[in-house]
This record gives sequence, C-alpha cells and structure tokens, in this order.
Amino acid sequence: MVQIQPLLGAVISKPVRHSPLRIAIIGLFSFLTFFGLLSLHLVRQGNSFLIPFYPTNTPPPLAPKLPPLKELLLQTRLHMHPNLVKWSHLVQEHNDLAMERLWSCTQKENSTCENERIKSVVLLGAEEFRLGFSGWTGGETIWSNSVFKTMNDLGYTTIISTDNNVTHSHYKLFAPWTKVIIVSGANAFKCFSSVDCIKQSSTDEEGIPAWKLMSLHFWPLAKNPLGPKWTLSPEPAPENIYREQGEPNFDLGYSREDCRSVPLIPHSARVNQAFLYAKRSSFFFNTNYAWSDAILNTTSHDLKLSFVGAPAMIPGFPSLPPAMHHLNPTTGLLPEDEFFAELGKSVALVGIGDPPLSPSPYDALCFGTPFINPILRADPNRPDDRSQWKSQQRTLKHFDPPYVYNVHRGDLEGFKKALILARDTPFPGDGRFIPPRMRESEMRLRVISLVEGDWKEKAQELLVQRMSTGDGEMFVV
Repeated sequence: MVQIQPLLGAVISKPVRHSPLRIAIIGLFSFLTFFGLLSLHLVRQGNSFLIPFYPTNTPPPLAPKLPPLKELLLQTRLHMHPNLVKWSHLVQEHNDLAMERLWSCTQKENSTCENERIKSVVLLGAEEFRLGFSGWTGGETIWSNSVFKTMNDLGYTTIISTDNNVTHSHYKLFAPWTKVIIVSGANAFKCFSSVDCIKQSSTDEEGIPAWKLMSLHFWPLAKNPLGPKWTLSPEPAPENIYREQGEPNFDLGYSREDCRSVPLIPHSARVNQAFLYAKRSSFFFNTNYAWSDAILNTTSHDLKLSFVGAPAMIPGFPSLPPAMHHLNPTTGLLPEDEFFAELGKSVALVGIGDPPLSPSPYDALCFGTPFINPILRADPNRPDDRSQWKSQQRTLKHFDPPYVYNVHRGDLEGFKKALILARDTPFPGDGRFIPPRMRESEMRLRVISLVEGDWKEKAQELLVQRMSTGDGEMFVV
C-alpha cells in the first residue's frame, strides 16, 4: 500500500518562507500527487468509479460498432429450404432492411436515431415468424404476425433466423443491442443444453444469456428452461394453471384490430345462415363435439336457418352433419378473404367444441357477428359458475349477449334461443366489437413490457430461488 500521509508531510513540514509563486507551485504539485496516488491505490484495490480511471495512454472504451454494411449483409445471408423459395426472399429482404437501418443508426457520431428503439434488437427464431411471410393463416401464425407487426410499428429492429445456429450467429453480431430472443419451446431447451449456444460463464461474451431466451408457445403450460415467465402465450392462463405450475405464462396476446379494413355488412342485410366453425371434418367426431345431427337438423328446420361451413376433409372422417352445407368441398378450407366474407354476412359463428383458442371468434365479433360459445363442462351444482366452465373459447366465456352466447353442450332449447337472439339483435354503436385486450393499444403495452422488461433481475431472483430449493437447472446470469 502506498503511504500517502508521510509524502504530504515531507512537502509541508519544513518552516521555510517562500514566494507566493513557489507556494502555488508546491500546492499544485501536492494536489496532483495526492489524487494521482489515490487513483492508483483505488485501481489496485479493485474499486470502481462512476467515471473509471484510465492511464493517460489508454483511451476509454468505444461504443460497439457493426461490421461494414456489405460484410454484415453477407454474414447474415439466410439459407432456407428450396420449397420455401417462393417467399423466402421476403424474409431476407426484411432482414436486410432492418440491418441497414440499425447499421446506419449506430454509425452516427452521436449515436442518435430518429427512433431510439431502432437500437433495441429482437431476434426471431421461431418458425411462425417465417411462415407469416408465406400467407399461412393458422392460429399460431396469426398470433406471431400480430407480434411481429407490433414490434415493427413500435420501431424495434426485428431480425428473423431459421434455426439455433443462425440465431446464435446473429446474437454474436448484435449482442450489445439484443433485448430478447424468441424461439420455439423445443429450440429454447436445445440451446439451453448446448455449450455452443447458451452462456457458460460470466466471461463468456458469445453465449446467449439464458434470461434473454423466450419461448413462443401457443398453449398454456410452460415451455422454457426458465419456466412460465419466459414462455410467451397468446391468451391469459386458465384457472387450473396455478395449480399445475404455480404461475401463468407471460401473456403476450395479440391484436386483430386490423379487421376494421373489412367492410361491415349491416345486420339487416345479412343472410339467414350460421357458420359452423370446424377446421377439420374430424372435429365432428371428437369427444368435445357439443351438438348432434339431431340438434342441428331440428334447429335448422324450426328457425328456417341454414348452417354452412368449410372444414378440411380428413381421410377416415368423410361425413358431415346433414344440415351443414360445405362451401368448398373440393379443397376444404376457404381463403381468408372468402372466409371473412362468409363470417360478415352470417348471423352467428357457431363453435362446435374444437378448435380451442382460435382467432376466428375475434374476427367474427369485429365483423358484427356474435359467437355461440359451447360450454363443454360445468359444475353440476353450480352450472352458472363461469370459473368452473370449460368452454371452447375460454377467454370469451366472460362476455355476454349480444356479443357472446354461452350455451351448455347438448342444450337444444338454449341453442335455438341463442341463435334467435343473435339473428335479431345487432351490435350497438358502430356494429363491431373488439375485446379490450385485443386492441392495438393494449398489444403495444404488452410488447413494450416484453422487450424492455428487466429480465436479468427476474433471472437473478429465479436463480437464488433455485439455489435455495434445489429445484430446476442452474444457469449463468
């Protein structure tokens, strides 16, 4: 340890008269010597400053920089399956534009951008984000499209990858700016268990930190090595999830408010038909099937109402309810624009029990078409207790007419009454209904919470918990 006090004493202890100039020089020398040695002492002891001490020949660290743009675009070229060539170029074009914007933003001397969120990178490795460019309209892709659109609308830099290797290589390039990485549940576990993917130590600068790795998972149970908080879901958790895993997944949700672009057909101009919602012919043979051929036949006859639908015809399940007219028997499912047109002119969308968690009931409500939500199971002693209901669309069981008609399965009279009310009761206001959580403003708040949340702090809390209980795998924060 450097002895500072004797050194200062030697400077000021001798009682000699000096000129004011000499006194000033000695004082300045003493001041510089004291603080120079103090800084040296603190650096040797490993203390830190808000403004670090640097020797005169060592410049402070520079802000991170990306490689030259041409090199960056070459390094991030995607190699996708030949079958995807019809739309894979769209994915690459998106990535190139996103990286050019980020590159331009980070090259500026003052490192400012027209939107500071450009410097927040989200790496998208889940397959659904790629499929969104193909035009596929499955529920998972509709969800991921909404997430993708909201992130881009907010100004975040989104970069799509094809597998864990590509995601990891993207992370090594964009690590200083990467906020979160979204992959499938399976790939989250693969990365977590790979020494070539996940961060291995505090000095490992290339490994992906476990706390940045999120799983895109359509269903309610957790699918991430760090558990529910790192599992992104499209809907709020069902009541039983707290018993099964202690806490719900991250409710990312989605928005279908862009449905407003589809013209609204006035209630008075609608066709006397109800759309039977079944994506596959096999759904009419599932245990969840809520109605029967007899119920549909009687309802159609008594109400002079047509049932229409467009399920995909599954081998082994060729028969459909006699009361239903198939709108597209050759190829099955309708193109999205035709499906929306049929929903918009129907008096109701009728759920039959499956599929669960579909976006289609939200589309129907936006078009002014009410949803018949079958209650598949209820407490026989408390049949009106909604917390005990298992319904096809669990998030809509809390809504009431004229938007949603919750009907117990097999209840012929309840089914007929719901359809009569749906046919005779238009929506108030502008004729559309968008549940509050499905609005774009709400979706933006959830996305901001995801991208800008303090996931490192949450991970530290989780790690302490795992170390104290011994439950769960350890990881590096």
